[in-house]
Amino acid sequence: MNTAILGSGSYLPETVLTSAELGRRLGVGEQWIFDKTGIAERRVASPEEATSDLATRAAEHALRAANLAATDIDLLIVATSTPDQPIPATACAVQANLGAMRAAAFDVDSVCSGFVYALVTAHALLEADPLPRNALVIGADTYSRILNYEDRRTCVLFGDGAGAVVLGKRGNGRGLLSSALGSDGTTADFVTVPGGGSRRPVSEETLAAGEHFFAMRGRQVRDLASRVLPDLVVDVAKSAELEVPEIDLIVPHQANGRMLEDLAKTLDLRPGQLHLTVERYGNTGAASVPITLDDAVRAGLLFDDDVVLLVAFGGGMSWGGATLRWTRPRKPGELPVIRPPVRVPHSRPPTHEVEVLGDVRIPSSEPGLTLGADLYLPKAAHRVPALVTLHTGRKDGLGGIAASRYLRYFAERGYAVLYVDCFGIGTSEGTPRPLLSPGEVADGVSVVEWAAAQPWCTGRVGMWGLSHGGMTTLAVAARRPPALKAIFPVMGWTDVERDLVHPAGQRGGIGMFGHLSLYQIFCALLPPLRGDDRETYENVWKERLDKFEPWFADAWEHPPGHEVWAQRRIDARRITVPSLCVAGWRDLFCDGMIEAYQQIRAPKQLIAGPWLHTFPDVAPVGPFPSAVLACAWWDRWLHGRAPRAGSSERTATFFVQGAGARWVRAEQWPPEKKAEHVFVASRSRHLYRSAPGGRPSAAATVTGRGDPTVGALSGLTKHPTDRFGYPLDQHDDDARTLAFTSAPLPEPLLVAGRPSVRLLLGPGTTATRCVLKVTDVDEQDRSLLISSGTVDLTGPVRRDDVVQVRLDPTCYQVAAGHRVRLVLAEADIPRLWPAPEPGLLGVRVIRGPGDYVGLAAEEYEGHQATTLSLPAADPEALTDVLVPPGRRGSAAVPRDRWEIARDHLRSAVRLTVEKRDRIRFPGDARDFLAMTTQVDLGVPEHDPAAARMTATGEKTAETPDGDRVVVRAGIEMGAADAAVTAEVLVNGTQFFTREWKWT
Repeated sequence: MNTAILGSGSYLPETVLTSAELGRRLGVGEQWIFDKTGIAERRVASPEEATSDLATRAAEHALRAANLAATDIDLLIVATSTPDQPIPATACAVQANLGAMRAAAFDVDSVCSGFVYALVTAHALLEADPLPRNALVIGADTYSRILNYEDRRTCVLFGDGAGAVVLGKRGNGRGLLSSALGSDGTTADFVTVPGGGSRRPVSEETLAAGEHFFAMRGRQVRDLASRVLPDLVVDVAKSAELEVPEIDLIVPHQANGRMLEDLAKTLDLRPGQLHLTVERYGNTGAASVPITLDDAVRAGLLFDDDVVLLVAFGGGMSWGGATLRWTRPRKPGELPVIRPPVRVPHSRPPTHEVEVLGDVRIPSSEPGLTLGADLYLPKAAHRVPALVTLHTGRKDGLGGIAASRYLRYFAERGYAVLYVDCFGIGTSEGTPRPLLSPGEVADGVSVVEWAAAQPWCTGRVGMWGLSHGGMTTLAVAARRPPALKAIFPVMGWTDVERDLVHPAGQRGGIGMFGHLSLYQIFCALLPPLRGDDRETYENVWKERLDKFEPWFADAWEHPPGHEVWAQRRIDARRITVPSLCVAGWRDLFCDGMIEAYQQIRAPKQLIAGPWLHTFPDVAPVGPFPSAVLACAWWDRWLHGRAPRAGSSERTATFFVQGAGARWVRAEQWPPEKKAEHVFVASRSRHLYRSAPGGRPSAAATVTGRGDPTVGALSGLTKHPTDRFGYPLDQHDDDARTLAFTSAPLPEPLLVAGRPSVRLLLGPGTTATRCVLKVTDVDEQDRSLLISSGTVDLTGPVRRDDVVQVRLDPTCYQVAAGHRVRLVLAEADIPRLWPAPEPGLLGVRVIRGPGDYVGLAAEEYEGHQATTLSLPAADPEALTDVLVPPGRRGSAAVPRDRWEIARDHLRSAVRLTVEKRDRIRFPGDARDFLAMTTQVDLGVPEHDPAAARMTATGEKTAETPDGDRVVVRAGIEMGAADAAVTAEVLVNGTQFFTREWKWT
């Protein structure tokens, strides 16, 4: 068996038919269609496009991916039930279009199962031929030609498209592992086009009866599919000597979203194991499987040696399934690709003068209440696109002033830029809302719609922002307002619970309950500072003081797992506009931002750098001109250009940390893997490299009691800090944990992607969670964090279960001679609040070296062991990037303070983080704005229930008319009690004070 898939491609027509539009035609709601089918939109071929045209475009993409010409193809099969005409075969038209004149060409019609039938047929023909032949297998259908758009039972399901693969004898032992085909002709009337064939030729009678339209007995089809498909998946997997959980990816025919949900439940599939495109493309007939397969390839979901299972069900009734081992081999004799470095472009020069309009009023989603905005308007004789950022960092505060350089930069290049205060903040009316509440998202949609309707706007809007602004950008994009055409989220997040308040389902630490809670109090309680704003909105501010509730209250009163958090999650899969996403490897939202990028269904680019929580352009480490690329992104998408149908753009530019630090670019994130380096934990606290053919060894259990004082030496990488907090040497913390260390690496190891740990808990484990970290250990035994993750052990996790833990994404090169360390702990202060009582953590390991270890924690004499997997990038998939020198932010500010002190007599640790920010009047030594915060966290080793956090701070503003306004806030927090105080002073006189308490 040597025949494998060498390349894939797909093509979707440009015209999008949404369920909303279709519902209006049919007199039903968009939600009714989505609830029945799981389909939000589908593609419709233009009047000039026939099935062969779609098939040709997909074939061209597949040939390009396989590095082959059409003249290299010996066999061409098109699976379709909507041919160009009855005679000749559509495959012959495709052959002529491509110029594949060496190929034998024919069609296969097994309706939606056709592609699997064609793939199995092509594979058998190539395997039977002693010569190295190549085959092009295409699935293509234009169901829009045969649908009755008055029949809501069928027309809501189908769309047009084509997908293709190239097969060739270059699999190196990979390729098709097993297959199964079947049919039941007694059910032929379940799916049919009754007229137009030899039994019912076209006539006035057949046309009048609508027999030329597609007809389906939906309930019978679904009942038969629910019986056949689960067994087919199991049988095809067993034929390849595999169990269903061992399949890396299942690519099903996208018949109906609800049917596929049932299939996933019946087979108990893990999240992500079943790849779906039905929401975006609907049921594309024989094209469904190859389109979805190509989508998975372009999304970076398939790697060398992955096992893929294809399964389809269609008219006839017919069904088919196949398993194959994925490969991306180089052609014989092909040399490694040497790519010259690419350069990040320099900024284009400004083209417009800018007028700044303050106090622009925009309707909120709350009737009668408005939002306040600053508008940076280019002086132009024509309308311009608009850019929107909606932020809790108020426009007259530190956040807005820091962003002003970007607002003016975009405006000088021809964009009307709005910086909008969130509801209840600054000059916006109302009372502050909780993070990511529905009203906050609705406000964003309202701003986009308002901007698009202004006389200075072309009707095309982009949205962007850092942190909270990045989050609102993602949330609004998921709502799909029609005027929103592109986004630029910077270090945003999609799950306020997981990414911020309660990481991994655990009570969060000082990030949310300290730093951000203080910041929100300052932003909400400070009055409008500009002269005109104060006079106009002083009453609005006074009313706000009476009704204000801090973010702290929302976070404290809704513990981990509360239903409110699920209601506020953003489904990034609903984002369908071009997206330029920015993440920082050391930022608290790195995981959420990169996961959102991977889920977005549109042309997209990723920029990931070595940053904390700050604008990349002014970062103290690895500054990067993100505004330049954002402006190019706006230029590309906000001037009438629409994303090309089926666009596969997902470029990633990212920084390699560690040894050989540099910028690189890949066609996708994660980049192509060269190998998966697997290490197994041993009783001697060593990590042994996986290697076949070793001596089996019995398993053992190592146990350690959790130390609640560890974690701080990993830095403030999970906190909203911008200038300081990079990881420190965590050797002393490692010594207080279960730590397993490898031998020195013989060569550099470039880790790119998500490290993962298959954690096997041992008997006696009482710990409520496990924090897992991978570190780089140098020759002096200094240990530096590479990536981390946390798993909740309070749920339905049985001892002796293998728990798969995905760590945060990263790109880090471990130098030759350095070692890799796996650290297992129960605590991670100050990111997580300490567990009230230290627990025991036991993990299964091997007894000694020289053992065979597989990717799935292979068994040792009936036992299993804990393993660490590191994805190693293929250097050939990376291109060096030359970044122009940029404005570097301050790397160290003496007024800031970050202290970690361990009291050895009292067995406790104390952490202090003090931060000072100020903005001065131009040419004056006076501070216009100044903010000081200090957060202290103390944790006793033997009594973690007594841990306490104290957070204090004040924000001072001097107004243009000479008033001095001070907002002070304090937070006290323990394991079961908390108190928040806030006060406002005007010229030294207390104007407002309030206290909140929880016990």
